Amino acid sequence: MTRSKWRLAVMVILFLFLLSGCKPLNQWLPRLPQPQLPAATLITDHKGRVIGQIYEQKRYPVKLKDISPYVLQAVIAAEDRDFYLHQGLDPAGIIRAIWHNLRAGRIVEGGSTISQQTVKNLFLSQERTWKRKLLEAWWVIQLEQQYTKDEILELYLNSVYFGEGAYGIEAAAQTYFGKRAKDLNLAESALLAATLKAPSRVNPWANLEATKKRQRYVLQQMVEMKVITPEQARQAEEQPLQIRKKQRAVSSLAPYFLDLVKQQAEKQVDQETLLAGGLKIETTLDAEIQQVVNDRVQTYLQKYPGLQVAVIVLENDSGAVRALTGGRDWWQSSYNRVLARRQPGSAFKPFLYALALEQGMQANSLYKCEPVNFQGYQPQDYGRPGYHGRELTMAEAVWVSDNIIPVKILAQYGPEQLVKEAKKFGFTSPLPPVLSLALGSGEVTPWEMAAAYRVFPGKGQYIEPWYISRIVTGTGTNLWQGQPRRWQALGPELAFQLLDMMRGVTGPQGTAARISQIIRNQAVAGKTGTTQENRDAWFAGFNSKYTVVVWLGYDLKGKGVGTGGKMAAPLWAEIVNSPALRGEMEFNVPGNIVKEKVCLDSGQKAGPACERTAELAFEQGKEPQEYCALHWFVPFINLPGF
Repeated sequence: MTRSKWRLAVMVILFLFLLSGCKPLNQWLPRLPQPQLPAATLITDHKGRVIGQIYEQKRYPVKLKDISPYVLQAVIAAEDRDFYLHQGLDPAGIIRAIWHNLRAGRIVEGGSTISQQTVKNLFLSQERTWKRKLLEAWWVIQLEQQYTKDEILELYLNSVYFGEGAYGIEAAAQTYFGKRAKDLNLAESALLAATLKAPSRVNPWANLEATKKRQRYVLQQMVEMKVITPEQARQAEEQPLQIRKKQRAVSSLAPYFLDLVKQQAEKQVDQETLLAGGLKIETTLDAEIQQVVNDRVQTYLQKYPGLQVAVIVLENDSGAVRALTGGRDWWQSSYNRVLARRQPGSAFKPFLYALALEQGMQANSLYKCEPVNFQGYQPQDYGRPGYHGRELTMAEAVWVSDNIIPVKILAQYGPEQLVKEAKKFGFTSPLPPVLSLALGSGEVTPWEMAAAYRVFPGKGQYIEPWYISRIVTGTGTNLWQGQPRRWQALGPELAFQLLDMMRGVTGPQGTAARISQIIRNQAVAGKTGTTQENRDAWFAGFNSKYTVVVWLGYDLKGKGVGTGGKMAAPLWAEIVNSPALRGEMEFNVPGNIVKEKVCLDSGQKAGPACERTAELAFEQGKEPQEYCALHWFVPFINLPGF
């Protein structure tokens, strides 16, 4: 006999001593460890719907009562028909395996009960050595002593690999059939039991034909065990299977959002716990709203190959992120453009007008739109001659996105004041203290723009956008709670006055007039933004419930996309007009706000002869008191009795 066979023979003797309960061996070998099942971390939206996972092994442990009885019968029939009869080890199988191993001079076969597989899955590597086999047998004996058969079966079904990254029956049921383990029927249960023989090669995605062949074997074993009838087996074999299409590793619903969630979670929880601790991350996302954004974006971008997009939706009341898209296709480019700095153009003007209101100006304050020159800097409006050549109220300047007036206002107060004002609205991007900042020459992110715009329907309060509500353990213990920063950026009355002025942007005279062709039965407001050579197109706005920012452009900044009113505003309107986001017919009005009909030519209270008028919002006591002096003459033909 060779030396290797002598060594194997000695190990066989030790193994037989172990089976006989030899006390010295019992004292020498280690005790059975506590089972530790790595479990995936689930990520849910704010209504509890699963939108993603973080895992090293995709596994969702479940109780035996939450597994279909067909699964239990099929697995036992396929893997260990005498499971409830033996004590964890199959002596006949072990002797047969020992004989084959002795003949080969190495480990080539092993007896494999469900108890043995459970020990291997939970505590041991897959190496084939006598030392490991000896330890396995010892731990199987302890496992059978410490746990009931049902508990062992539960451990097995939660630990065994079903292929395609699915560990445990719950993960397998969701992976292949998109359903819970408790809802699996006979055909599905037998098919999953069939994968256990060679899960990497024989599974519904890798080789359906081979898996169906193995399913037939499993069903026949169940018939022989008399847990099902031959007729049931025939029906199960012939039953069409609704096998789920292979899913991408990252959720297709909100991949850019999930990236943010994972980055934040990694700062709050250690990596090992995050990957295998079975945590739940409750986020602020609304799956229904996110789906609306996805659908509208994909439909819109079909017309513009290569065009990139960023969309963020914030809830007005809470500041929570309800949807986020950082590009046209995460799988082509995971770069999140919601966090990318680009010039906002005229979409930045409301913050300049906020400064003007705080300095005592009003919506009816008049400014002359005329050629100006500030030490060589000569702002111009779009079109010819590049300025309006007349006086405009502040409200009208907002509607038509005049460029001369905001620069004149900023020259009056100083660019440094606008930089300070922007910080009140949450902007952290470095902004240049120059006159062109009034026209959005500084670079900011869509994230910052959304947070800042939410101040207007948010009664002047700034809330830092937040996207994780809390991180909890599997038992519900809080590990981390989201607590967004907030402060009062603007008085409620001033915030509403700006909101009211921005409503005109979507009216007939505004730069986003085409929105009115899409939006129905709700009040909306916002501002267009277009940068030099049309490189960036923005629309930032809100209804009574949500603030939505849309940016469109190309990653290569030299390529033009079009104006905000033509390009970004229609997409914005399609999103906001969906039932999932639709707001009320009016915005909430602060109690000390009054509306006054104003003549747009004089800025004074409109009289019966004034033709260009608009109803503007004022803080009570600051509304115009005198009637229009430009149109005081009323033709007698218009008076009663003539």
